[in-house]
Amino acid sequence: MMELVFSEDLNPNDVKVGMTVAFLHDIGYAIIAKDGADVTAKFQDLRRAHMDAGAKYVLRILSKNFRVYYSNEELVTITNIIKVHDEPSVKRPDGGKGYPLDFNNRILYLQREADRLWMGSRLGFDNDFRGRLESGETSPAKHIIWLEERYAKEKELYEDDSKFKGGLLFRTPRAFEIHQQNMVAVRKRYNI
Repeated sequence: MMELVFSEDLNPNDVKVGMTVAFLHDIGYAIIAKDGADVTAKFQDLRRAHMDAGAKYVLRILSKNFRVYYSNEELVTITNIIKVHDEPSVKRPDGGKGYPLDFNNRILYLQREADRLWMGSRLGFDNDFRGRLESGETSPAKHIIWLEERYAKEKELYEDDSKFKGGLLFRTPRAFEIHQQNMVAVRKRYNI
């Protein structure tokens, strides 16, 4: 996220908001686990719950302990992004595709890109691959295909997809470049 916010020449307050979102966007998983969430529930249900719980928790913590650092507008932006950051990947209750994000919100789409970049990083790829290995996926090559198909499916949610790079879910040149570097590194590591 740090590379992305600086590559986009955001103002210092937007950098602060972007980095705060990056650090705290998935904290809701810890909150719902602490509150006794059923970890055997469908992953899509857990994803919905973590966004809502995370947004509420972050608003409470930042308002109480870090109020001097954030304006009301920044707190609203942070919590609104946390509340929806995984929406495109979460199926709607009717079983349809997820909900597209507002790509006019630069920090929101940078967060989404940073989250996707983590999945292609060494740690993120190996973590996701282990999970998919347990469910029957047998090779890193198949996992790369799955990742890129997932990005392409999410891209289909957006009417104006002309700004996406390489047919994938990256709008900023730096994110697309990092993704390409990650995929080269994964292919090299696994001799693909």
